[in-house]
Amino acid sequence: MILALIAVLAAAPSPASAAAPRPKSEIFFVADGLGWGHLATWLEVRKLEGRPARMAALWEKGRLGTMTLRPLDAVVPESAGGASMLATGAPMANRALAMTPEGAKPPLLLERARAAGKATGLITLGRLTHAIPAAFLVHAVSRDPELPVARAELAGPAQLMFAGGRDLFAELLDGARASGWSVVTEGKALDRPLSLPVLGLFTPDYFPYMLDRSSATPTLARMTAAALDTLSRQPKGFVLVIDARLIDESSHNNDAASMLSEMDELDDAVGAALDRAKAEDALIVLTSPHETGGPAVISRANPLQWVDPKELAAVRGQRGSFRRLLARLWDRERAGKPIDAAAVRDDARDIIPALAALSDSELDAVVKAYHEGPKSRAYHHSPGLGELGRVLETSYAIRWHTGAHTNNPVPLFALGPGEGRFGGWMSAEDVGRELAAALGL
Repeated sequence: MILALIAVLAAAPSPASAAAPRPKSEIFFVADGLGWGHLATWLEVRKLEGRPARMAALWEKGRLGTMTLRPLDAVVPESAGGASMLATGAPMANRALAMTPEGAKPPLLLERARAAGKATGLITLGRLTHAIPAAFLVHAVSRDPELPVARAELAGPAQLMFAGGRDLFAELLDGARASGWSVVTEGKALDRPLSLPVLGLFTPDYFPYMLDRSSATPTLARMTAAALDTLSRQPKGFVLVIDARLIDESSHNNDAASMLSEMDELDDAVGAALDRAKAEDALIVLTSPHETGGPAVISRANPLQWVDPKELAAVRGQRGSFRRLLARLWDRERAGKPIDAAAVRDDARDIIPALAALSDSELDAVVKAYHEGPKSRAYHHSPGLGELGRVLETSYAIRWHTGAHTNNPVPLFALGPGEGRFGGWMSAEDVGRELAAALGL
């Protein structure tokens, strides 16, 4: 599948040579952390399961490209700098929120859309104040601290915001209501008509991973459908930004099963957008602000063994995230109980069966990494989680290159009126400029 995509990419005409009709609305998916390796691995697993990918319509019927991200001050992008380039079409440094090193504030996509009379919205599975949503909503020299970002977002260009991070907004909600915001905190609120401006804060912090989530927490697809229902009532159209945040987070953790389930969630949300896009005369664009982790399906050597597709089924046997296991180990530690191979095996048995089946020596490596603590290794946010990913390679046939970001180019897809502006080899600044130009902004 990926080879076919690359062949199409190589043959694609440049965006400048393609006709570019103008859409009325725009739905922009920001698949945080997504790279070609994530997509290739996910497509193999879905093929094994006989589950077609809804997002395949983006490259089968639309335009396929690849995008590079090069911040002003580094080789490898991070979330704020990468998202800011997409939000403004201007070069940016890492950690900046839509502000240049000289203090200039290039107009945001949502600011331009709002000025043109279009409805504006943003959805994220992270905190609303995390770097990616903030880069589409705020101008600031740095993504930290987050409380000033929260204040600025309430005065920003989005009329609809669905997100996590409710705890950070606790002291701001009364003022938000007084200034006209309708505030909702439960998923069932999405079942009734909503009026703009509306702020939905559905979780205290990040959303839980899909593997750990209860039915009370709204899915990305459900929030997408509710947002489209609300924004589409604006006769001049709308711009909606959708941040699939947890692909990145699970990739930092080298948690292949969680990453694949977050890809499933993204696919469902793309499906919800596809179901409405034609009726709304909407252009759909999907890309990522950076690649995380560098995952790949790997063959075995000495002796050489190519991976049978059926072997990939083991990763779907995982019933909870690495974070869920880590929380159990933290509970043990707080209770004064030892953290050893037996403890890991016992706590993992019902959520990560493949881990529980490993040897004591393999689990001892996990225990050692766990005791090192967070951010004590150069290329892993959590050594314990990174070690979990490593010891499960033999079970899942999926290897991670790192627990951090890379400078790998990322996928770029577009479908709908104006899709001809996208494709081939583009920079993040190119994509940001074309997102605005497609709407005549």
